[in-house]
Amino acid sequence: MALRQNGIGLKVINKRFVAILASVLMAFSTGASCAQELDGVAQVVEGNSAKAVQFLTDQFAQSNEPLNWQNTFLLTYALWQDNRLEPIEQDFLREFASANPSVMVTLGDGSEIEFPPGDEQAKYIAGLLADTPNLNEWWLVDQTAMSNLAIVAYTGDAAWNRIVNFFASKFYVAWQESNIGNGYKPIRDLLVQTYQFYDKEGRINYSGRGLIFDAMAVINDHVNDAVPSFIYNWIEPKPAPYRPYDRLLETQHEQQAPDLSGATAKPGETPDIGAVVCLPFVGC
Repeated sequence: MALRQNGIGLKVINKRFVAILASVLMAFSTGASCAQELDGVAQVVEGNSAKAVQFLTDQFAQSNEPLNWQNTFLLTYALWQDNRLEPIEQDFLREFASANPSVMVTLGDGSEIEFPPGDEQAKYIAGLLADTPNLNEWWLVDQTAMSNLAIVAYTGDAAWNRIVNFFASKFYVAWQESNIGNGYKPIRDLLVQTYQFYDKEGRINYSGRGLIFDAMAVINDHVNDAVPSFIYNWIEPKPAPYRPYDRLLETQHEQQAPDLSGATAKPGETPDIGAVVCLPFVGC
């Protein structure tokens, strides 16, 4: 079943909703305990991951500038293409996030390249994805923790969907306690509490609001449109590519990661996610 908002298709699997809520607390629960020793050496699997590494290495050779957060989001999306992170991909992200200026990477075909360094923001993003804690450790803790949730969600559509489901698991509890008699106060209060962490301008905050909106849309679809629209419609982000797959669809036109500091798309310009996703280092 597809839920459509502003021309954007959001795939929602409701038959497994209860199972998702039960299992989502385990999402991203593995951390540094399974980390390999940092040694400046890593591998990546074949396919888009390897192509992304080669693409970004070539970009660095032309500009000689450390990789920035836009590059890192493109990289993480490529790593997430198969909806999972392999241990060697996690090791690669840890190496990239470390203080090492560069990482020697062995590609799937056995060739070796020196993957360029990243700036501090790029390393921060890579580190968040490589060693994301149990999401409960971030939930409503403080501004940094809640921003981390939005950043990790923005690293790829698989990450986005998992964190949307995590948000939904929190909101669903409050929804079950809400009714006309209490003015839906439990869910309204929780939404306001969550929204306050994403009430500023900027793409990451738009994404945070998008997480809230998408999570409530999942719940509403699960309960057969029983959630009154006024409860969460006001949270819908500006018409901007606030989901990671919207962002990558932009690259069909821009051939680069867009500026995350503000909205760039106009109403009606964001393509449906059913359209082909083109990565600049892969093509359509």
